[in-house]
Amino acid sequence: MKTEINSEIVIIGSGPSGLRAAFTAINNNLTPIIFDWNSYLGGILRLLGKEIKEPTEARIFTNTTVININYNHRGNHKLIAVRKGEIINVNTKQIIIATGSRDITAAGAKISGSRPAGIFTATEALRLLAEGYLPGKKVVILGGNEISIMLSKLLFSKGVQVTLVTPKTKIENITGVQLIQGYTITHVKGKERVEKVKLALSDENFTPIKDDREYECDTLIVSIGFKPLNILLNNIPITIDILTGGPVVNERLEALPGINVVGGSLAPFEALKNVEQTGNIIFREITRESFINIKPGANVKFLVPQKIIGSEQATLFYSTRPGFQKLKLVEYNIEIPINETEGFVEINTTQFKKNATITIDAVK
Repeated sequence: MKTEINSEIVIIGSGPSGLRAAFTAINNNLTPIIFDWNSYLGGILRLLGKEIKEPTEARIFTNTTVININYNHRGNHKLIAVRKGEIINVNTKQIIIATGSRDITAAGAKISGSRPAGIFTATEALRLLAEGYLPGKKVVILGGNEISIMLSKLLFSKGVQVTLVTPKTKIENITGVQLIQGYTITHVKGKERVEKVKLALSDENFTPIKDDREYECDTLIVSIGFKPLNILLNNIPITIDILTGGPVVNERLEALPGINVVGGSLAPFEALKNVEQTGNIIFREITRESFINIKPGANVKFLVPQKIIGSEQATLFYSTRPGFQKLKLVEYNIEIPINETEGFVEINTTQFKKNATITIDAVK
């Protein structure tokens, strides 16, 4: 069975950023189509047990996978989606990529040793919990980001013995959870099931400095970050930022005219509110002619957007090394206070020269 659909806007993915983008589209008098391969909306929000408001004005397709996007620079894009017994062909003017990100695995974290049962990523562990299963009885989580802290609390609430190992040294105490701060995990021991993990002193990037001790457990959950998942963009002529792993975008988060990328598909955000915020700005109005390149400088891990093409106001998402309180626009000697838990600031671009390059450092 084949279905043909015409739509002004299509959103691929219904996690935090996809849902927010849907409401933004509705507020702009559009009726979005939402595709999600899950049987439910909400993505990781659902797995974390958070309350979800569904965009009832949208046309929603769950259990549906988008398999191809045919980009047309003239503005009439086509995509193909499939669900059981049906092929869906869509013609649309705008596509929002909100496919999210994938967890960094134990192998990606360079944890050596055998690969017994009991090793999970954070998302895998959350899916088990959502289906009514516990990943283990004595669980070690390697992390320190928002997801690992939420997961620690959730597992403790289920009666699991939880230890959070983190290279960070300023995490507040979590009720019922043992914290081992300033450490990472380098090795797993176990035959059929995880039996022990080896701990090492670590820097903020989970790079081991010195092996320290072993710790008994039956489960290891790795929650050290994410990588953008952008398979659908492989056949589209976009530029990938080597720092984010996502596409280079402007202040409307456009990788190309008519192709916006939001949330975890855009950059490895650690905070859910930053992921959600990206869905708010896809219709930012361009009010003047200019072109400004944004370049990460000292102590900055990444900046998004990488270019500003005409807005007087732009939302700048950032990730800095710990302990920095300001962003410094080097060429203009302007400092902007930041909050390490926020992850984005508003900047006025009218003060910048046209066709300028702005280097941004993180300073104390």
